[in-house]
Amino acid sequence: MGGLICLVRDLFFEPKESSIRKEVVLDPWKIKGLDLALILTFIYLLIFAAGALTIEGYKVIFNTEEIAEEHLFIFGFPMHIAILVSLYGFFRYFNLANDVPLNPVNHGILALVSRAFYYFLAIIPILMAVGYIWPKILEFFNLPLDHQDLVTQIMDMGLSPMFFLIAFLAVIMAPISEELLFRAFIYRSLKTYTSKNTSAVVTSLMFAGMHFNFHSFLPLFLLGLWLCRSYEKTGNLWVPIILHAFFNGNTLVTLMLLGS
Repeated sequence: MGGLICLVRDLFFEPKESSIRKEVVLDPWKIKGLDLALILTFIYLLIFAAGALTIEGYKVIFNTEEIAEEHLFIFGFPMHIAILVSLYGFFRYFNLANDVPLNPVNHGILALVSRAFYYFLAIIPILMAVGYIWPKILEFFNLPLDHQDLVTQIMDMGLSPMFFLIAFLAVIMAPISEELLFRAFIYRSLKTYTSKNTSAVVTSLMFAGMHFNFHSFLPLFLLGLWLCRSYEKTGNLWVPIILHAFFNGNTLVTLMLLGS
């Protein structure tokens, strides 16, 4: 109910001026289209290369040809590190933050966390409705209904060191690296060549598609749009990062409760 109130307020009744939204100007990065395409190609190749190297290293260390299902989450660490390292290099090389700030609006941690929680509550009614309707659509078109492997794994897992490693990956590393890649870099780069809405749609399609799962595609697409909106309205990337962390943390807790 609280989420529905936040959603309606944000969409229809929120005042144009608020303390965290003063003079928000989320300008696009000054980067050429060819450079953007090459950078994204390099980042995606680096992500897959990091995953492949980790797989080979795993096989050598454990002297096996099969990867244990409970260890699949390990491959997320080098992939997210690859994103962070490559983005840091490109941001420095192109001097992106010097021309256009990453966070045009700066606020205290309390304001950022409260705003992120506000947006988190607001997206819950949408995700709940989609979570009910989307599986029925997939079933109608005979598309796979399987959850991501990690989701199934977490449901069968109790509190353990492995769970806390997954939590660190999902609540800390993934929100930071994915928001830097999709909302900060791709979304703001695309705004140079197309409208704000089209940039958000394309970015969110890429964000949802990266998870390679039909069951989570539409919910993640809508979440991606909402993350773009939160960044655009607040002018501070920490808001979508913290919102993303809230979403992943809530998902982890929910899966744990469902599996218990």
